[in-house]
Amino acid sequence: MARLSSRFNMLGGGALRVAIGITLVYLIVQNWNQLAIDPLKYNIGLILLATLLYPITFGTIVVVWHYIMRLQIGSMDWLRDSRIYCHATLARSLPLGLVWRIGGRVVLYHNENVAGQAVVAASLMEIVLHAAAAVILLLPTLAIRPAPVGAWIFWGALVIVFVAMISLAQRIRRQSATQTGFDLRTAWRSLPTMWRKQGKLLTLILGLNGMTWLVAAVGLQMIIYAVAPQIALDYLDALQIWLITGLSSYVVYVLPFLDVGAKEATMAVVLSAYMPLTIGVALAILYRLIFLVCDIFWPLVGLFLARKWA
Repeated sequence: MARLSSRFNMLGGGALRVAIGITLVYLIVQNWNQLAIDPLKYNIGLILLATLLYPITFGTIVVVWHYIMRLQIGSMDWLRDSRIYCHATLARSLPLGLVWRIGGRVVLYHNENVAGQAVVAASLMEIVLHAAAAVILLLPTLAIRPAPVGAWIFWGALVIVFVAMISLAQRIRRQSATQTGFDLRTAWRSLPTMWRKQGKLLTLILGLNGMTWLVAAVGLQMIIYAVAPQIALDYLDALQIWLITGLSSYVVYVLPFLDVGAKEATMAVVLSAYMPLTIGVALAILYRLIFLVCDIFWPLVGLFLARKWA
């Protein structure tokens, strides 16, 4: 029965991915003239500048991972943690990349005599703290500037974010008991004690995570302006779009088969509150292609540097 359910989920996930892909391609074909997809009309220099922000965010996330491993196992070997993080990140762009990434961490740390339970627990902590930083940033931005009037799509995306966060919490609660050997409720009750002991480090991790969201939003704004300078969209708008897109993508932690296409579809839908949907689709696809390359290139650079300095 479990095997049948697993096959059903894989087939359903594959069908959904195909449906998302067909929809995006259909929108592009039907509105090719409106999209005006001509690389010569893009501000290539601005796009390249946006890609140079990636190593800043990626390097910061690598540092965050080392700090999380310090919390979990007292790790002081930042070169080892950096090397393993870069190595495992290369799997992020694969189908079911989440499974390969966390599984890769477990295998690589096992070779370093680190228990898999600690690695999974650290991965769960990474997810929670990264999402928490986004929520902390999103709430005040919505207070400063509510969603565009009549932008039901925008609010629909917020509902997706809420559902994704609830589902993520339930998934973490189950996995924390079955894979890491501790109960999340017990961990929650012990949070004040942990905060007293490691409050400064946890605050630093939240701050660094928040910085990655803020810097990535700058890159998104650059790409939007490089492709569609006629769209009146400032940094606060770009930050809201990036935070909602990023938070809604956490649904992949509950439904891993949505790892390809879900984030791009959400970005296109949220962007449609500010511009025609077809332009939003083009931007989302371009963003995916740019950072697909970055997700391969910069981790390889990180691996090279970590091995050179070892």
